[in-house]
Amino acid sequence: SMVKTAIRYIQEHLSEGLDIEAISAAAGFSKYYFCRGFKEITGRTVMDYVNFARCSHARRLLITGRYNVTEAAQRSGFENQVRPVVPEA
Repeated sequence: SMVKTAIRYIQEHLSEGLDIEAISAAAGFSKYYFCRGFKEITGRTVMDYVNFARCSHARRLLITGRYNVTEAAQRSGFENQVRPVVPEA
């Protein structure tokens, strides 16, 4: 089905930059139709599901004890969004 294909694609490409266009193309549907159908079937938006899948993957990596938080986040597709705080002059 459309959702199974999309979920498989998401799982196989978690560590990459995923966007709705690529996921809907992999599933073989227009972006609009795909987003509506995905949410109707899963109860989640596509990007909400991507973030859920990334968090689940990072958690599994952390549980192994072989990765620290930064490594698990990077291997799960999270960009390093922590920026140093620079005090105002």
